[in-house]
Amino acid sequence: MSKHKAPSWFRNQQKAEAARKAQRENVAAASLLLQDGFREGYKKGREEAMPQAVKAVYAASVLALRHEFKWGQQRCARFIEAMDRELVDSIDSDETMDKVFEELGIKINFDDPLEHVEVIG
Repeated sequence: MSKHKAPSWFRNQQKAEAARKAQRENVAAASLLLQDGFREGYKKGREEAMPQAVKAVYAASVLALRHEFKWGQQRCARFIEAMDRELVDSIDSDETMDKVFEELGIKINFDDPLEHVEVIG
């Protein structure tokens, strides 16, 4: 029995197909790595940003009370303490916003970045 060698064009086609397959596998692996990296980076960024955002909300709230309503040091300190109590008692932000609506008739909707406060009634 004699061995026949495949034509060179066929061998080149096989090599090209093997290279394309390896490239697809590499792209898929790289995509998974990127997704994992994105998730980890997002989680880490959120964990680092949240305390800063909370600090900024507290500070901005106190400044707004000072500038808009002329609240002094003692009132602002009591406000911060009261805000802490409300946050501790709240399960999540939706519950807190529902409570604001029920008690004050103020609807807070952060889906609308320009007009997220609506007074009902």
